[in-house]
Amino acid sequence: MQSRSSTVVGCTSPSVAGVTTAASRLPTSFRMDPPLSLAENLHRLRITDGHSINEVADATRIPASVLHAVEDGRTQVSPRVLKALARHFRVSEVELTN
Repeated sequence: MQSRSSTVVGCTSPSVAGVTTAASRLPTSFRMDPPLSLAENLHRLRITDGHSINEVADATRIPASVLHAVEDGRTQVSPRVLKALARHFRVSEVELTN
């Protein structure tokens, strides 16, 4: 089976069964990466700030075991935990989860 392609402003992108998504029509340099998960955001913010899980746990009063589980993607967080993490990292709850 041959794949179809569509050309948009000099850019050839493959499509599946003739259907092209908006992202596949954009040149690679214009494509947005998918949003990071809470686990990825938490890890990135913590490392960027130079803090250990224990330091964040002490500052937020969230058990280190919960923070480990969140960073590993093994648990979801309560609204209280999400609010405490957002406040600690000075980001909105939406920014933290998207």
